[in-house]
Amino acid sequence: MARAFILFLLLGAAMPAVAQDPNAVSQREIDQAIRKGAEFLKTAPSSGDWLHANCDELILLTMIHAGIPESNPKFDEYLRHCLQAPLEKTYKVACLAMALEELDASAYQMKIAQCAAFLLDNQAANGQWSYGKTVDVKNYPFVEKEKKTETGAKPGGAREFGSSVREHKKPSKSIVVPQTKHEGEAGDNSNSQYAALGLRACFDANIKLPAE
Repeated sequence: MARAFILFLLLGAAMPAVAQDPNAVSQREIDQAIRKGAEFLKTAPSSGDWLHANCDELILLTMIHAGIPESNPKFDEYLRHCLQAPLEKTYKVACLAMALEELDASAYQMKIAQCAAFLLDNQAANGQWSYGKTVDVKNYPFVEKEKKTETGAKPGGAREFGSSVREHKKPSKSIVVPQTKHEGEAGDNSNSQYAALGLRACFDANIKLPAE
């Protein structure tokens, strides 16, 4: 009886290995797909739609997580475009905040503060966000510095997620950004999700947001 019970346990332990999904994707295949996607982004156009002229901020954020170095000409082109473009739409501003915080929160802290001001003043009365409108950000002057040649991204491979692998520190200096108004009565869940992610990036860059 004891031998039969041990045999049962051994067979049970072996079953998950036999029952593995034959269609499972390996980490090597995932990394290869990321590399192919990153190469595509270096040549792909930044397409837009009826509302957004382009998707520069989303492409920049993707390039950072794909491990494309800041010294890459296309990366630099997108970064400059994003830094110089007016803050106009919730999706784009939220992606910009996430990208800059991931890239170098200290160097771009004032620009991230502008993103925070935009997102806070475009929150609807019920707490949601819609597409957003231009707001006054002159209280957070950002001066674009000389081109950088290094970034925290690991060259040649996809960037890992999680605080344990981040290679830049939270800025020691904080910037307080208050909310001065609401925009409209209500928004939508899609814009609200991006706004929340953008504000989390602002918080991680030591931007002090209203408690409420």
